[in-house]
Amino acid sequence: MKLKTYLLSVLFLCLFTNISFSQKKIKDNYTLQMLKGYMKTKERDYENALTIYQSIYDKYSNDAALNYRIGQLYLNLKSFNNSIEYLNKARKIDPSLEKDIPFLVGQAYHSLGHIDSALTEYEKYKNSISEKEIKDSKINDIIKQCNDAKWYIKNPVNVKITKLGDEVNSKYVDASPSLTADGKTLIFTSRRPENVGGEVNPATGEYKDDIYISYWIDSLKRWSKAIPAQGKLNTAGYDASLSISPDGKYIFVYRNVQGETKSGDIYISRYNPRTEKWGNPKNISKNINSSYFETSASLSSDGKTLYFVSERSGGFGNGDIWVSKKIKSREWSKPTNIGKAINTEEDEIGVFIHPNGKTLFFTSKGHGTIGGYDVFQSTFENGEWSNPVNLGYPINTTKDEIHFVLSTDGKRAYISSKRDEETEGIDIYEIDMSNYSLPNKDNKELTKQPPRFVSDIAILRGLVIDENAGEKIEAEITVYDSSSGEEVEKISSDEFGEYFFTLKNQKTYKVKVSKDGYETIEENVNLTFESDRDFVLVKHFILKKKRKK
Repeated sequence: MKLKTYLLSVLFLCLFTNISFSQKKIKDNYTLQMLKGYMKTKERDYENALTIYQSIYDKYSNDAALNYRIGQLYLNLKSFNNSIEYLNKARKIDPSLEKDIPFLVGQAYHSLGHIDSALTEYEKYKNSISEKEIKDSKINDIIKQCNDAKWYIKNPVNVKITKLGDEVNSKYVDASPSLTADGKTLIFTSRRPENVGGEVNPATGEYKDDIYISYWIDSLKRWSKAIPAQGKLNTAGYDASLSISPDGKYIFVYRNVQGETKSGDIYISRYNPRTEKWGNPKNISKNINSSYFETSASLSSDGKTLYFVSERSGGFGNGDIWVSKKIKSREWSKPTNIGKAINTEEDEIGVFIHPNGKTLFFTSKGHGTIGGYDVFQSTFENGEWSNPVNLGYPINTTKDEIHFVLSTDGKRAYISSKRDEETEGIDIYEIDMSNYSLPNKDNKELTKQPPRFVSDIAILRGLVIDENAGEKIEAEITVYDSSSGEEVEKISSDEFGEYFFTLKNQKTYKVKVSKDGYETIEENVNLTFESDRDFVLVKHFILKKKRKK
C-alpha cells in the first residue's frame, strides 16, 4: 500500500513538472520571439520582425502588446490598413497599453488620405499628453499639416497624371526617374528578378537595385521597352540611379559598398558612344563624398554645378541640399550649403535643377507638406532662392513623393510614388503640366515665382567632324549673341566630337568653331521654333584642315 502511494506521488510529481515545464517553455518562446522581433525592428529589418511576430500570433492573437508591435511594423512598411486593424485591436484589448496608439493610427489615416479620421486621432493623442510632450512631438504642426492638406485636396492643380505602361513599370519597385534635357532618354532604378546577380535583400524580400533605360519613340509617341543599362554600370550589388546629366553623357549612381565607400556615396559613369556602353562608375570626388550619406545628385545643363543631398555636419537638419562647382574635368570644389531658404531642420532628400539653371525642385518634410515628403519649387532670382512653394495636389499626396523631374519645355514631368493601394511596389508616373499653375494657398501674390512655368530654353547640340577623315574631333566652340556681339558661352567638343548647349530660345546666334590646324568657321544659327514642342536643334560642323604653304 505504501509502495502504491509512493508510485502515485512520483507519477503526480512528474506530471506536474512536465506541465510546468511545458507552460514555461511556451511562455519562454513568447518572450524569446518578442525579444527577437524587437531586435529586428531596432535594426529596421521590418519584414523579418513581422515574420517573427506572425509565427506566434495564432497562440497569442489576443495579446495587446503583440498586436501593437505588428501594427507598428505595418505602419513602417506602409501597409496602412493593416496597421490600423492591429493597432485598433491592441487598444481594444488593453486601452491603457500605449498612449501613442492614437498618434500611430492618425499617421496611418493621414497617409491613406482620410484626413478627418486622422485629425480625430491626433486630437485624442494631443489631449492625452503633457505640454512638453506636445512640443516635443510637434503634434500641433502635424494637425496644421492635416488642415493644409484639406485645402490642397479641395483646390487641386490642373494636371493629368498617368501611370507609365509596362514598357517602363513592372510589378516590382520602379523609382527615381531622370530625364535628359532633350526629353529622349529616361533612366530609373528597378528591383527586378532579372537584375545582375538576381540577389534578394533578406531584410525586405526585394531584389537589389539595377539601373534601367528607356528611349522616346517619336513615331509611336511612347517610351521603348526599358532595358538594363549596358556596360559596367550594373553589378550584383545595389546600383541606384540618382540622375542622368542633361546631355545624356553621364549617370550619377548611389553606391554603398562595404570597405570601399565611406557610407552611401555618389559615383559617376560615362557613356561611350562608340561601344554604346556605360563605363565603370568612379567615385565622383573626395570633396563631394564624405563619411555621411550622399543620396541625390543633379547636374546643371552647362555641367558646371552639381546639386546634391548630404547628411554631413554643418547643415540645418538631417539631409540638406549642397552645391559644388566644377574646377577641372574631374575636380570639384568643396561644397556649400544651399541655405536656409531651402534646407530645414527636417529632411530634404531629392533634388533636381531644371535645364534653365534657375528653377529648383526638391523633396522635403520640412516645409508645408500635405503629408510625408512633398515636392517643392524655388526660383533663383537676384542672387537668392525664393521661398519654396508646394506643387500642390494631386502632384503631392498624403503619401511620400520622392523623385520629380520636369522636361525642358515644362510640358511633362515624371514622378515616382506609391499611389495605388492595390499595387505592391512604387511606380513611375507621367504628369501633363501643360495647364499647370502654382497653387496659392495663402492668397498671397507670388512675387518671387511666376504662377506658371514658362520655358525659354533651347538646346543646340551636335558633332564636330573632320571633313576628310570623317572622324569626330575636339574643337573650341564659342557662341555669340548676334545682336550685341557679346560672348554667351564657350565650350569644347569632347573626345567623341560631341557638344551640347542650352541657350535662350527665339534668338539667332553666331557660332564660331576653331581648332589648331583647321580653318575656323562661323555660322549663324537660328533657335526660333515654329512649334512650342520643338526646342532641340541638331547641328554638325565640318572642319577643313588648313593647306600647307
